[in-house]
Amino acid sequence: MKSNSPLGILFSIITFIFLFFVGADVQSEAIPRKLYKVYLNGETIGLIESEDNLVKLIDEKQNEVKEKYNVDKVYPPYSLEIKEEYTYQTNINTSEEIYDVIRERDPFTINGYVVTIDYPEDEPLVLNVLEKEDFEEAFKSVIKAFVGSDEYEAFASETQEEIVDVGSKIETIYWEEEISIKETLISVDSFIFENSSDISKYLLYGSLDEQEKYVIKEGDDIKSVAYKNNLSTEEFLISNPNFSSENVLLSPNQVVNIGLIKPLVTITNEMHVVEDVIERYEVEYIDDENAYYGTQKTIQEGVDGIKRVTEKVLYRNGEIHDLVVIKNLTVEIKPRINKIISRGVKRHSSGGFQYYAGIGSWLWPATNPSIITSRFGPRWGTHHNGIDVSGPGMGSPIYASLGGKVTATKDGCASLRGDRRGDKEYSSCGGGYGNYVKILTTDGRYTVTYAHLVPGLRVELGQNVARGTFIGGMGNSGSSTGTHLHFEIFDNVLGRYLDPCGEVFRC
Repeated sequence: MKSNSPLGILFSIITFIFLFFVGADVQSEAIPRKLYKVYLNGETIGLIESEDNLVKLIDEKQNEVKEKYNVDKVYPPYSLEIKEEYTYQTNINTSEEIYDVIRERDPFTINGYVVTIDYPEDEPLVLNVLEKEDFEEAFKSVIKAFVGSDEYEAFASETQEEIVDVGSKIETIYWEEEISIKETLISVDSFIFENSSDISKYLLYGSLDEQEKYVIKEGDDIKSVAYKNNLSTEEFLISNPNFSSENVLLSPNQVVNIGLIKPLVTITNEMHVVEDVIERYEVEYIDDENAYYGTQKTIQEGVDGIKRVTEKVLYRNGEIHDLVVIKNLTVEIKPRINKIISRGVKRHSSGGFQYYAGIGSWLWPATNPSIITSRFGPRWGTHHNGIDVSGPGMGSPIYASLGGKVTATKDGCASLRGDRRGDKEYSSCGGGYGNYVKILTTDGRYTVTYAHLVPGLRVELGQNVARGTFIGGMGNSGSSTGTHLHFEIFDNVLGRYLDPCGEVFRC
């Protein structure tokens, strides 16, 4: 029987309060604990009491990583996330248990730097380096490889000598890619560059593979070693920076690098150059109607001249990509005297005689002063089948070296671009030779190609042209590295390309 007395009601209240606080599991004393939930790649892997203890344990346990990379501290993986939370949960993991799970699933990290090289058209290149200073030192050594160690140091310290008579001076050095360096944590499972020499090797060759070597033999010189190993002398010198020029003498059994460079950065330097250039004499012919074909007589011997030429030269990775002669600063040191030959033009009764196009009879195709910026031979892992001539500038006349028939042309490549100095040039328009003229010489032996011309050729397909005919203007069309003429000779009898220097020109 229920009691509604005041005493009964008081007893019920006391009983309820007792059951609330003491009974019903007491809710773990009714106070939630502050713990840390651990996530790896978004998945919960446990609950711990101390975040600091876990991080400290990771650092203490990873001595092997510390020794490998010579670092003082090892950090958790990228994907590890630790969140503070208040909970009544009593199933708590030890730091050792969580460490074991992490070690099995994800790599730890160390402090380092991520170097990003952004290219205008290609995907960026990302390098992990241990020390920022290592990359800076490596990058500087790459610059020195292309510019020259002494030249770079003089430029950097502002101690370049002023040009008195002849000489050269670096005006500026820059690289064409955007390069950023960011300090961050790097996974120990990723490749990390640990020293500057590996970084510079990778930036030069695009690989850390061992490069090919060559053992010097008796009679070898730098030019011959480079040629037989499909390198230009410039590429050889870049791969072997201990040699200052191609004239350095080599010793038998000396070991040199012959790896083909594949630079991952573009080092550009602009030079002010003053040099004395030999102006080779030309051969002028006077027709003698009283003398028979095949007879000739020297009227005047030729004498080479000398001109002091001032140039602005742009190098990319050690090779000339643009050269312009400042014409109003050109000074004649010694005048050129052309050779004059009188040759007979009276026909024999048998007829049919033609003059052989030998050395000396070829006309230099560009106006002077002009400079050979790339020679016949190995270049960039391929073979350069002609010579490149620069200097006179955009649109300057190009002449037929020998008379003959125009057998092929291409015209109309006229895309305009502004170069980094602000002027306008004709750019690539389909690659290759760009605008060009091919002439089969009168004797039928040679096919001569004049490439990278400006639009608006001065000759037509099938036209017969004489030696010295104005055929077009020097340009920058096709796969071109700047305003220049690519000049090549194919010998149809021998079935091969000829080196214009030595075969038909004295250059």
